[in-house]
Amino acid sequence: MRQTPDGETKYAKDGGIDVAAWRSHRDGRPAKLILYGQCASGMNWEGKSIVTKVNRMEGYYTISPSKHWLPALLTPFRLYMDKENSHSLGNEKAIHGFYLRNEAEMGVIIDRLRIVHWCIEGLRNPRPSMKVAVDKLGDLYEWKREAAKATRLQA
Repeated sequence: MRQTPDGETKYAKDGGIDVAAWRSHRDGRPAKLILYGQCASGMNWEGKSIVTKVNRMEGYYTISPSKHWLPALLTPFRLYMDKENSHSLGNEKAIHGFYLRNEAEMGVIIDRLRIVHWCIEGLRNPRPSMKVAVDKLGDLYEWKREAAKATRLQA
C-alpha cells in the first residue's frame, strides 16, 4: 500500500475499511483471494455495507491485489439478536432466511458465534504463523499482569 491517495483528506487512513484479509497463491502473482470487511459493534449494522467503500481502495495500492473480492460484515453479537422477537426469528428456518437475505447486501456475515468457531478452529489446526502467535500468548498474559500491577501501584 502507498500513502494516502490524491483527493483523500489528510486524515484518511484506510478508506473506511476495517478488515482486509487475503490468501496469496504460492506463485506470489496477483489475483489473490481477498476479503474486505466492515465491523459493526452497534445495532446500526444494516448501514455498514463495505461494497461502496472497496472501490475507493484502488488508490491506496501501488499494485492491486485483485479486482475481485469478497465483502464481509463482522459483528461482536449475533446478527439477528435484536430482530428475534420483532421479526419472528424464533426458529432455524427463519434465521437461515434472515442470513441469506442480509448476505446479499452485506457479504459474508461473520457474527459472534462464527468468530468463536473460527478462533477455535485456528487453535485446533494452527498454521505456522498462527502457532507463533499462540506460543506468545503466555507473554501477553504476563504483560497484562505486570501492567495491572503497575496500575495498582500508581493508584
